[in-house]
Amino acid sequence: MIGKSLIVIVLLWLVLDGVLLVDGSDFYSDGSAVEMLTSQSFDAKVLKTAETWVVEFYAPWCGHCQQLAPKYIKAAEALKGLVRVGAVNCDDHKDIASKYGIRGFPTIKVFKGPPEKRATSDYQGERSVQAIVDSAKYHMPSFAARVKPDGIDSFFDDEVGLPHILLFTDKPKTTNFFKALSARFYKKVALGEVRKSEVEGKSALKQYKVSKYPTLLGFPAGEKVEEVARIEGEMKPDQVVDFMSQIVGDDASEDSSGKAKPKPMEQTFRQPKAHEDFQWIRSSEGFESLCLSRLDGLSCSVAFLKSAESHPLFKQLNSVTARYKFDNLAFHIIDTATEASKLATVLDIDVERGGWITVRGRKRRYGKIELEDGEELSAEAVDLFLSKVVSGDARYIPIPDSLPEWSTPIEAEGANEEQCGAE
Repeated sequence: MIGKSLIVIVLLWLVLDGVLLVDGSDFYSDGSAVEMLTSQSFDAKVLKTAETWVVEFYAPWCGHCQQLAPKYIKAAEALKGLVRVGAVNCDDHKDIASKYGIRGFPTIKVFKGPPEKRATSDYQGERSVQAIVDSAKYHMPSFAARVKPDGIDSFFDDEVGLPHILLFTDKPKTTNFFKALSARFYKKVALGEVRKSEVEGKSALKQYKVSKYPTLLGFPAGEKVEEVARIEGEMKPDQVVDFMSQIVGDDASEDSSGKAKPKPMEQTFRQPKAHEDFQWIRSSEGFESLCLSRLDGLSCSVAFLKSAESHPLFKQLNSVTARYKFDNLAFHIIDTATEASKLATVLDIDVERGGWITVRGRKRRYGKIELEDGEELSAEAVDLFLSKVVSGDARYIPIPDSLPEWSTPIEAEGANEEQCGAE
């Protein structure tokens, strides 16, 4: 009798501890922070959005999945309002499992980036609450423009068919909450942030009557002088979401898969050229002057492409970098099918796959794209890297003291420079 009672107690403990679950619905209830995804809802929720998603692919009978469930729920609760967290029961939705090549359980994938070029990667970290949360936050891109005081007019002149929201902030880099908002309201509103360290003492503070941080200003489409709403000082997340929803329109409370209905424009603004054209670097002297010793305040951002003009990325260059044209970046190309491969090697860039760096000349430091094993340089990888650069999240390392001397014959790159990046 005692033996049977002990067995019952042990089984009950296992059930309560989340180890012995028999039905997938017991993993994540309707009230859970984890959203259950189906064959019917997956594309609309996860792919047709700019919001970052963490998705677990599980099987109800999988013991490791059962052990992960309570931790996954806690991670989802910690990420609420920042990253959306979902789960797919692969016994019920084998088509999704097949589409993403799921061969083991649990498998966690991260979906990020704009809907027109969604990127997917496998989560390889520990199955702990903190590790999942940290990884999800790390992968969050920002779709907000970093606006310099002298670039405010250009910010408003871009995407004039959308309302604009401008944040004056004392934070040194884009917060995860603002990144989440920029994804949630993607293509519904143009978001920009002006940093206190760059605007103090400038006329923009007086122009927009900014006296405290943060200050959030909302402007209807076509307007850049008189805001229709503002919030100042301490802001609660729900308050900010409501504020942005009112600026955008009634449908803005939905996820970012919808499209904004542009308001009528009373004026038409001409888009400035800004810094979006690419310039070749053909020698070590050129790299020194254009990247390491720049005097115009721009950071040089360089594509390393082998046989550049025939590289798959070449014709996409201008379209890839278009959204960063107001971010004080000067774009360049180096063809590594030449002596420039010496520089690529010193900077730890794979000559065959290509690479991309952004240089802080005065500090003699550079950040570069970190490609996964087998991953080729792509428009998606460049976009993610540049978003980290402008948001302040890129990692920079020292440039080696000794750089090789090299030069590239002009013929190796073609004489048709004006066609670089053209469709």
